[in-house]
Amino acid sequence: MDASSFLFGTGLIASAGVVLYAVSRGDSRPAASPDHYRVAIGHLGANDLDAALESLRRTVQSPHAPPDAYIKLGNLLRARGDAPAALQVHRSLTVRRDLNPHEREATLRALADDHRALGQHAETLAALQQLAAMRRDADVLTELARELLLQDQYDEAATTIREAARVATGIGRSEIAAFLAAAAAQCLRQGQAPDAKRLLQQSLKEDDACPRALAQLGDIAMAEGDHESALYYWQKLVFAGTSASAGAHEKLERVYFELGKFSDIERVYAQILESRPRDLETLHAAARIALKKGEAEDAERLLRRALDANPASHTAFYLLAGLWLDEGKTRDLRELLAEHAAQDKPENAFVCPQCGQQADIQPGYCIGCGHFGEYRAAS
Repeated sequence: MDASSFLFGTGLIASAGVVLYAVSRGDSRPAASPDHYRVAIGHLGANDLDAALESLRRTVQSPHAPPDAYIKLGNLLRARGDAPAALQVHRSLTVRRDLNPHEREATLRALADDHRALGQHAETLAALQQLAAMRRDADVLTELARELLLQDQYDEAATTIREAARVATGIGRSEIAAFLAAAAAQCLRQGQAPDAKRLLQQSLKEDDACPRALAQLGDIAMAEGDHESALYYWQKLVFAGTSASAGAHEKLERVYFELGKFSDIERVYAQILESRPRDLETLHAAARIALKKGEAEDAERLLRRALDANPASHTAFYLLAGLWLDEGKTRDLRELLAEHAAQDKPENAFVCPQCGQQADIQPGYCIGCGHFGEYRAAS
């Protein structure tokens, strides 16, 4: 072996030794900085919101933080009750030019939620209008329709909800009718009775049995002295059944009295009970008339049927208790008191299953949260 070959081999062995030594000592370079965004996603998946919030705050300190980190940070701040801070975070994204369409839509959605949480309905509407210009799907359109309604832009709200119905499988004619009736209620609160009547007539064209529309049209007609129209709407309402508003039967009785036709009301109630023998409100109303006429046996029979239909009925309980008290049936009265105490629940109330807003009539649409569908009975 010549000298040059020997030296080359020696150098190669020495270099390998250095490499092996370095490997045995470990990498001396500084550790890579942690990926706070990825860590935050993990915390969100584990529902560890405090840790997620801290990791997201660390993430946005980087000039290269992804837009989704800002969106998630703002949404989390709003969910924790700090809507002003959420709005500030989301607004910081509006000046960025590198957002893709999906990120711009998510930013506008977040801004709408921030403004709504702050009670800033005009700003909420503006954000949703920008979002709708980019994406006119059912969710955006139904939310836009609600904000238009809250801003008293009734006709535009009606047009928007009809557009939403064309692209949404869950919105049909009965849902449109309920929405229009809610718009009419807004009109009435603003003292705009002519616009309210117009919207209510549109509501009945969509669903001629819409409870809220029938109730409001009856009220308007009675206020205008149009007893025949009030009779038409309220009678149709009580024939509709369980969605009748509280007091609808009393209103119907009053208008029959005003028209000199009070004797007809018993026939109406008999027709309803023939088709719906467990109609609670009609049983109450028929029993009240029987009591006024001194027909104690008929009243007791009707009230027992009402309690069978709903053992928690306060109305049936008090009427029957009063009747038995007058007749001296103390033993029956004590049993009734014990049964009613065990069943004591509110009646004649409906509650939105989404936000908890209550109503004395089945609205079909909640202006408080935009929920379509029937309210559940209060419990």
